[in-house]
Amino acid sequence: MNRSRPLAWLLPLAAILAACTSPETIEPAVTTSSRAPITFAVSEVRETMEAAPPAAGNFKDRRRSARLGEAAKTFLGKRLLAGGGDGWLDATVTEASLIERQRETTGGFTGFFVREPDADLEAGIVVRLVIRDGLGQERAFADIKVARTRAVPEGLDVIERDAVAEALINDLLRQLDEELTTTVDTELPDYKAF
Repeated sequence: MNRSRPLAWLLPLAAILAACTSPETIEPAVTTSSRAPITFAVSEVRETMEAAPPAAGNFKDRRRSARLGEAAKTFLGKRLLAGGGDGWLDATVTEASLIERQRETTGGFTGFFVREPDADLEAGIVVRLVIRDGLGQERAFADIKVARTRAVPEGLDVIERDAVAEALINDLLRQLDEELTTTVDTELPDYKAF
């Protein structure tokens, strides 16, 4: 009995499967902060996502925008804490969009030799913080808006473009962290627990 025969078809099959797998893994955005949580004098913090999918764009843009919105909501849940008191804090992601826009590139003979980005990823988040008393009446609010753009090098496949998008989400959350800290300190200092 020849045992090398079954192994002969396994080797090409393994090579095909290895060629089909992506060498790059996508690192998820970090939804935590290196700073201490912001603690409010409220009994509860309610994080919600009300951002609608972008009207422009395709399936990838809607999927990436939803990922950005969920990452922002998770980030707010870890960054904002209730320190006890009357009422609650509504932290709402009102806008979250991450859209890939094609760029004009050099065409013709020259374009063959020129390496340049062929698209931009445009991302933005808007968060609304509303302090409510025990009866649900609005006492104070603040809006935080951050946006960022990143060039996408030409020749990237979908997985590599998703990795660039996830890195952009990570950078945008760091920017949101900075803006959130500044906005709370300037516009809502009376509602901080300490």
